[in-house]
Amino acid sequence: MGFNPTYNNLDERQPMTAEIWNQTMADIQSAMSAIDGTELASPLTMAGDIDGNDNSIYGFKRMLGYGGADVCIRDVSGYGARGNNSTDDTVAIQNAVDDLPVTGGCIVFPPGTYIISAPIQMAGRDGTRNNVTFAGFGFTTVFKLAPTTDSCAMIKMGHPANGTTGMHVYGVKVLGNQVWQTAGTVHYAFSMADSTKASIVNCWTEQMMGGAVDFEGSTDARIENVTSISYKVSGFGKAGSSKPFTRLMMLNCLTKDGLTGSTNGFLIGPGNYATLDQCSVYNSETNGFVLTTEPGLSLAYVSAIGCQAFDCGHSGFLVTNPNATAKMSHITVSGGLFANCARSGVYFIGAGDAPIRSFTITGTVCVKNYRAGIQLADNVKYGCISSCICSNNDLGAGGYAGIYAHGGASGDEVEMVSITANSCIDDGVSGATQDRGIYLTSNTKRCTVVANQVYGNTMAQITDGGDNNEIAHNPGF
Repeated sequence: MGFNPTYNNLDERQPMTAEIWNQTMADIQSAMSAIDGTELASPLTMAGDIDGNDNSIYGFKRMLGYGGADVCIRDVSGYGARGNNSTDDTVAIQNAVDDLPVTGGCIVFPPGTYIISAPIQMAGRDGTRNNVTFAGFGFTTVFKLAPTTDSCAMIKMGHPANGTTGMHVYGVKVLGNQVWQTAGTVHYAFSMADSTKASIVNCWTEQMMGGAVDFEGSTDARIENVTSISYKVSGFGKAGSSKPFTRLMMLNCLTKDGLTGSTNGFLIGPGNYATLDQCSVYNSETNGFVLTTEPGLSLAYVSAIGCQAFDCGHSGFLVTNPNATAKMSHITVSGGLFANCARSGVYFIGAGDAPIRSFTITGTVCVKNYRAGIQLADNVKYGCISSCICSNNDLGAGGYAGIYAHGGASGDEVEMVSITANSCIDDGVSGATQDRGIYLTSNTKRCTVVANQVYGNTMAQITDGGDNNEIAHNPGF
């Protein structure tokens, strides 16, 4: 055979030579098997044998077309991690991370229950690593808080001094072991603080004093298919965040069964640019979703698409700005479902001199909520809720009203709200009643109420107690 394969003529960066096309497959296989492994640096090389003495390092050194630094994989069992639900594996796991080059690599966690007594630093003890992946084997890989250990962030993906890029966690379960968290310190299973382009995918958390994920101060974070069960504070997000996030994506995440004293399923803010897509809350002690600000830190450009909340102690989706030094604007809630909540399905409320402006609620179903399907409330001055659209929503059996907009004392305003093409009907079969289809109280101003269906409500179809509101062409009124 006239073809002699070498690294150069097999390298995908080199032009494909005619010789390789003219060979039979058998001849190519024979020639490849004869190549000195040092020339191609065989795709898989091990830094030790695989009889259990040293199976921790799998270095994919140099593959066809790849001439960069080593890509490293570490198996934590090679560093002494037992995963036996009794031995503290914290140091062993951290040693595996520290053994990675600064360019990063992958830490593999075979099935087992790994006891954790202190945060694992994905950037290493010195905080210099990037592009580190933690890979588990689904929910057979469990991180469990050590007995008699107070709550701690189990996995820290960022670093406060250096920041990090490209940290990823995939396929693990975290148990907060809450019975041992006697001091009540609030931490989350995963902390994305001070990270860029980090992701958490296909993970499950239970019994955390905080919840699943804290993403304050993160940039370009992605959280997908993550579940938080039996959380104490919030399933996702941290109260009192001092650093805003920038560009947050949450897909198909779920919270369930917040414990006594818990607050919210999802706590979003402060920050800019967030998408919540197909996220769900079941049985939250207080609210399902909360969008909020902190003093001097605003929230803007948030889109909630196809989200749902059921059986919440307050509201399904609460948007509130309690800080006069912060702003809130450009919020969209679309295609959601909010039911059986003790306050309202969707609730926007201002406070102080803090504005909430330019938001849209559309294509949302709100049924059997105690006070209202959609509630727009402002108990303070300066028109804190304004320039809003409520359209194409299905609102029934909502207690006070399908849509309930009210100002506070004299001079407090809800204004310039467009209420269009909604269905506000007491369906008579939900086991609950609805007093009014649309209810505008005093100090609602310059609102438009057009082309809404209002039927079967027990007290009135539309009540207008405001000023300069335009009401027309509403079937049933």
